[in-house]
Amino acid sequence: VANYAGVATGNDANNSIIVRGNSPLGVLWRLEGVDIPNPNHFSTQGATGGPVSILNNNILGASDFLTGAFPSEYGNKYAAVFDLKIRNGNNEKREYMGQIGFNGLEFGAEGPLFGKSGSSFLVSYRYSTLELFSALGISFGVAAIPHYQDLCFKLNMPTAKAGVFSVWGISGYSNISLLDSEKDTADWSFTGAGEDLVFTSAMGATGLSHVYFFNENLSGKFSLSASGSKFKIDI
Repeated sequence: VANYAGVATGNDANNSIIVRGNSPLGVLWRLEGVDIPNPNHFSTQGATGGPVSILNNNILGASDFLTGAFPSEYGNKYAAVFDLKIRNGNNEKREYMGQIGFNGLEFGAEGPLFGKSGSSFLVSYRYSTLELFSALGISFGVAAIPHYQDLCFKLNMPTAKAGVFSVWGISGYSNISLLDSEKDTADWSFTGAGEDLVFTSAMGATGLSHVYFFNENLSGKFSLSASGSKFKIDI
């Protein structure tokens, strides 16, 4: 979205979105029609960005990015709205995927949920690549290794007369230890103030929705959701 007019990013260490010079705090994140906490690893209190995104492009469907003149449903955010949807899984056959990249070691699965009812499931899990390499004894020349993992899922259950039910969820956990007490003098480091710092962040959101079609021109949607975030710094 940084390619859009009036949109910029802060720096390479953070994917915060700056729209028309406004604070990144003015960006609203939405998933499946409900507001969610900041979906980024290693985020801080009140931030809307972070070094690594919890969102996974393999499970995302349609998205809307609005930079002004928002519809009333988005509340009173003043910078931008990122309204995202999780795609439905394959309701005809099972599919599996696995890949490894800079963002992590990832596994995914999708397929029919109840035979040929048209229902489906979709799940994706990702684990920090650097943490995996560190566990294998590979040295990166720095003691501070970012640890993170995230999970996303969606169950989609259409019915013949009662409408469409869906259950979804997203969560992420991350931590990093910047320990001067254990630092090798030859290693490059983020810190040099004689401090041991441990930073932890986590977020989660889940929801249940029901879409009912009264006729060809009128439908209604009910959503029940819960979300939360946690930040902890030990020095």
